[in-house]
Amino acid sequence: MKSKNVISKILAETEDYRITLHDIGSKTTIITFGYWGSGISQKGFGTDFCLKNGFNNIYVCCKGAQRFQHLSLDTFTNTVKDVLKSKDVITYGLSLGGYAAIYYAAHINARIVAFSPRNLSHPATPRIKQTFTHTQIYENAVTRHTPIIIIDPFDQTDFTFITKAIAPAYKKMHVIHIDNAGHSCFGAIKSSGKLGPFLLNLFAGKVDQIDVENKYKAEFLAQKAQAYMHTEGHAEPYIRALIQLDPSRRTLRLAKEYIVTNSKAIKLPTLSINETRACLATLDNAFTEKSMAFDILTKTAAVLEDAGQFETALSLYQLAIIKWPESQRARQKIESLMPIVNLTKQQENA
Repeated sequence: MKSKNVISKILAETEDYRITLHDIGSKTTIITFGYWGSGISQKGFGTDFCLKNGFNNIYVCCKGAQRFQHLSLDTFTNTVKDVLKSKDVITYGLSLGGYAAIYYAAHINARIVAFSPRNLSHPATPRIKQTFTHTQIYENAVTRHTPIIIIDPFDQTDFTFITKAIAPAYKKMHVIHIDNAGHSCFGAIKSSGKLGPFLLNLFAGKVDQIDVENKYKAEFLAQKAQAYMHTEGHAEPYIRALIQLDPSRRTLRLAKEYIVTNSKAIKLPTLSINETRACLATLDNAFTEKSMAFDILTKTAAVLEDAGQFETALSLYQLAIIKWPESQRARQKIESLMPIVNLTKQQENA
C-alpha cells in the first residue's frame, strides 16, 4: 500500500504515560498499547503496521512497570474522544497491552483485538505487589462489539485472567485458541509468517481459527527443552530452535541451565532492546526513589572505570541508556569509553 503523509501529535503526556496520534486521514483508527516494560515513546507496538496498512494509529504507553495504573479510564477517554469522532475504532494490544485494549475500550465503543491479555497486578492474577487503581472491567460500560481474544487455554495465568477479570463483563467473546503457545500466541503466529493477513482479517471483523505448527511455539519448545534437560543430546535441538525463535530471558535461562547441566557449550541468545528494557523495568519496583537505581548503576560503572574495568563499565552505561534514554551523563560516558575499549581490544588481538 502506498504510504501517506503522517501527521503526528501528542494528545496527552505526563512523566507516567504518553498518548500520541498518528493520522493519515483514514476512516479507521486503531489504538495500540505498549506491553510491559516497553517504556514511553512516540510510537511502538502496532504503529508501523497500522500506518502501512492504511489505518490511523493512536499509541498509548506508560512508564516502566506501572501497568497503566497512572492513566485513568476517564482521562484516557477525554483525551481521545474528539479525534475519534466519526471513526471506526479498534483497540489492539498484546499481554498488558491486551488488558489495556479491553479496559480502555469501555467508553469509546471500540472493537477489541487482544492477544494473551493479562495484568499481573490485577486482583484476578495478583503476582505483582502493586497498588491496583483501575476499576474492575465489569464495573465499566462495555462496547457493543464482541471482543476478539487470542490465547493459549493451557496457559493458567491467561486462562484465569480471561475467566475472572474479563468474562464477568463480556458474556460473549470470540476466543481463538493457539494451543501450546503459552503467553506467546502473538509471537507464534508472527514466526509462522501468518500474522499480517490474520490481523487484517480480524480488523475487518472476520474471525477464523488459525493453525500454527509447534515449531513456531516458544512454549512448546521450552517445555520440550526442560523435559529433556537431563537426557544427553535431546534438549539441544529445542534450545537451538528457541534461540532462533525467541531470544528472551527465559531462553537465556534455559541455555545457561543446559550448559551447566550438560557441560557443553552452546551459543547464548542476545536479548533484544525491548527484552533488556523489560528486564530493567524491575528496577522500578526495587527502589523507592526514582533516582536511586540510576545512581547505583552509574556509580558502580564509575568505580569499575576507575579500576580499569572499562568494558564492564561501558556495559553498565549502555544498560543505563536503554533504561533512561534521556541521560546525557550515560551517553557522554559511552562516547568516552568506546574508543578506549575498541583500542584495547585491537591491542590484545595484535
